[in-house]
Amino acid sequence: MKPRYAIALLIVVCVAGMVFGLARLLHWRLERGDVYPPSSSLRLDPLGARALAESLDALPGVTMDRNYRHWRRAEFPDDATLYVLRANSEFLFDRHEGPNPLLDFMARGGRVVITQVDFDAAYRRWLEEQEEDAEEQGEDLEEPAEDVEETDSEDESESKEFLVKWEADLDEGDFSGDTADLVADLNAPGSVSWKGDDFFSAYHEDWEVVYENKNGPVVLWQAYGEGEVILLASSYLLSNEALMLDRESGFLNWLHGDSTHAIFDEWHFGLHEPSGVMILMKRYRLGGLALGLALLTALFVWRNMYSLTPVRESENHMSAGVVRLSGSSHTGLRNLLKRSIAPADLLAVCVERFTKLAPQMQKKSGWQEAMAEICTELNAYKETPPRKRRPVKTYRTIAAILTKHHIHLR
Repeated sequence: MKPRYAIALLIVVCVAGMVFGLARLLHWRLERGDVYPPSSSLRLDPLGARALAESLDALPGVTMDRNYRHWRRAEFPDDATLYVLRANSEFLFDRHEGPNPLLDFMARGGRVVITQVDFDAAYRRWLEEQEEDAEEQGEDLEEPAEDVEETDSEDESESKEFLVKWEADLDEGDFSGDTADLVADLNAPGSVSWKGDDFFSAYHEDWEVVYENKNGPVVLWQAYGEGEVILLASSYLLSNEALMLDRESGFLNWLHGDSTHAIFDEWHFGLHEPSGVMILMKRYRLGGLALGLALLTALFVWRNMYSLTPVRESENHMSAGVVRLSGSSHTGLRNLLKRSIAPADLLAVCVERFTKLAPQMQKKSGWQEAMAEICTELNAYKETPPRKRRPVKTYRTIAAILTKHHIHLR
């Protein structure tokens, strides 16, 4: 192998190795999951919830999915449990007008599990944003009363309904590593191990306390339409660490209910599913096909740039030093067509090349007459509309003219 080919091959191997190593590094980092927020169902470390998501997916009759879309564009099955771990204010207070898809989902029979959310702080942030918008528009924003009756909820906005009926303030108490006891008349385990110092210090009267520990209520439940919503003061029991060290299977079974779908929301974490050709190729596993097409394209380009047929020297000692390429007349015609000649000029180029390659033919008596007839045929060919041109027929006519005037290239 020549040195330049060896160097080129070495560079290609080094670049391929670097790309492969970088891809593997990114893959390992994503598989470990610490690039995702805490309580994400994509995270594998103790702070994530991937073990719960995959466990639910492994149950017979239960389908697990993740939501990466905005609530306005998401579509949830009626018989589903939606897990929103470590919810934030953007999840709670939707500033868009119109029906709230989350409330519609619960009204149809959906089940929503929300963990570690401070309704009071979330509402205050939302209210500040509303006041800023009102000041920009030159309007006065009236703060809604805290003790609004349930009969007036029809005139309230969706965000105010979250505020009034779902109000539950999260507070921090002493660390509790003991248990939380069942205090509600629900089909749930009598007690669960509870690790955390957060509890609900205040909540709306529509909430029913399900579990409480020495700090106070830690699990709240409320019916909404045909569905229900459950609040947890801590996400620990749903984490990977809890499923390994403090697994509460009965509590998790009650939390999920009889739903046949489990949906883990990733949108409120800021994780959005990108769209594009590469995403579709990854989804339908077309990476091998793309790699094969790229390799085929590279071989095609290489084949057209370099000839794989070795060059042979002429065996005739009279033409020593003259190099002749092997091939037939078809090879010559193909090489001629590869010179980027327009189809309309192909016959004219053939005649021009023939004239230059046969200067001794010009001394014959019928040369001028033959060339005149050939020019007449070429002009008629050019004046013919492109769809009606017959290049093969014109070529045969030119060959017949040369034969008639006894002009042959020997």
